[in-house]
Formats: sequence, structure tokens, C-alpha cells
Amino acid sequence: MLRPVLAVLLGGASGACGFAALGVALYAPAQAQAAAELFAGFGFASGALCALLTPFRRRLATHRHAELPGPALAGMVRATLASAAAEQPARSSTAAQRRPAEAAAAALAAAAVTSSPDAALKPAAPAAIEPVDARRFASSSFGA
Repeated sequence: MLRPVLAVLLGGASGACGFAALGVALYAPAQAQAAAELFAGFGFASGALCALLTPFRRRLATHRHAELPGPALAGMVRATLASAAAEQPARSSTAAQRRPAEAAAAALAAAAVTSSPDAALKPAAPAAIEPVDARRFASSSFGA
């Protein structure tokens, strides 16, 4: 009986110390004492509430999950895989039939003819520079 009460008190004390330190850090130059007392009160309340709710959360977590026997779990996995396979659209051809080798070879040959070793060494032509409208980038914060 003493153990749960001690757990609640220690949880509240822990929260109170942490929140009091936060209050002192935030209001150190001005009103550190009042801030520490106020923050410690809220910290004690939140720490005690968390310590009170922890056993209930543990009890709920242990009863929430029901284990399935191995064959039932395997049946669920098979059913999920079968439904996923049924949802995929059927393909009428293979990847090789959809893209013939002749088309790929022709594309490579065309690319080889159009490019030359000298073209790779030449710099690209510079793009035309358009004048920038200065009013478009003006900001009212600078008085423009």
C-alpha cells in the first residue's frame, strides 16, 4: 500500500523539480521565486497525474492484444497476399515484347550519329539575358 503512494509522491516531486528549474531559468533576473513556486505547483500536479495513470495504462496494454495461433495467422497472411495479387492488373505481354530490341538498337544508333566527340568539348551557347524589371522585386519595408 505504501509503494503506490510513494510512487505518486516521487512522480510529483520529480515533475515539481523539473518545472521549478524551468521557471527559474525563464524568470531568473526578475521574479525567480514566484515563478519557481508556480511552475513547481504545475509540475507536481502533472507528475502525480502521470504516476497515477501509469498502472492503468499498463493494464490496458496487456489486455488489448490477443495472440493468434500460428495456423490462423498464416491463413490471414495467405488471404492478404491473394487479395493483393488479385488486385494487380493482368499484363498482356512481357517487358521484352513491349519494347522490342530493334527499337532500342535504332535509338542508340541515332544517338551515336548525332553526337560527335568534338561536340562534347564545345561549350554551350550562353542563354540570352533578359532585363529584370526592378519594380517587381521592390519591397515596401525598404521604402520602395
